[in-house]
Amino acid sequence: MNASRSILILIAALWCALPALAQPYRSTVSDGNDLYMEKKYDAAKAKYKAAQTAKPERSEAYYNNGNAAYRSDDVKGALEAYKLAGERAKSKEEGARLWYNGGDALMKAGQYSEAVSAFRESLKLNPRDEDARYNLLYAIQKAAQQQQQQQQNKDK
Repeated sequence: MNASRSILILIAALWCALPALAQPYRSTVSDGNDLYMEKKYDAAKAKYKAAQTAKPERSEAYYNNGNAAYRSDDVKGALEAYKLAGERAKSKEEGARLWYNGGDALMKAGQYSEAVSAFRESLKLNPRDEDARYNLLYAIQKAAQQQQQQQQNKDK
């Protein structure tokens, strides 16, 4: 009877400690979000990286880190973060959002053909996303222009 009581006390103590264990991740992401809203993107990225270390299985910190990297013109960092977030995505909607943001980052980098692929992947996961459809058409147009310009430069 004494051993079972000790086990119950241990379980109760662990149950009470769970919110405290989760708090550092949540507060770190929240701090990163505050910095992001203040347009302090490099500081926000540092907070998101700390959150990634605390809970590497969660996609949110990777996604937010990608957004902060994108805003600070670190396209390569944004794409890496979106890829890592995608590996942890739990739903089609989340995956579609990651492909969409990746497509935007590729557009920003002038990689239009790759952006076309990203927007297509986004639409496979969420066919009703009109923004992704619009960006896909725009990326196709820009890719064709880019290819035409490269051909003209070749011909000279």
